[in-house]
Amino acid sequence: MTTTNGTNGSTETPRNAPGLGSLPKRVKARFEANPVSSVAAVAAGSFVLGTLLGSRLVRLALAAAIPLAVERLFQGAVGEKLVAYARTVTGGAERSAAP
Repeated sequence: MTTTNGTNGSTETPRNAPGLGSLPKRVKARFEANPVSSVAAVAAGSFVLGTLLGSRLVRLALAAAIPLAVERLFQGAVGEKLVAYARTVTGGAERSAAP
């Protein structure tokens, strides 16, 4: 997974996801080497995920965990980037809360 930085057209791999840049190539190579076992692995994974997501307990756990994960995401680097972007879009203007 690469992104273009927009300045000179070069690409860079995100720092928070080491090794993901070569993931599609590795998956393709393994699929070409043994397609039957690759399809079987995908089918088994789909079956397990379908079973888990069909469980009320797992759906409840996901419903509780997703807001926490989103909150942590916005408190980290992603939130800082969103705030910086919002400031550039609005020209750095800060609004005061209405009484």
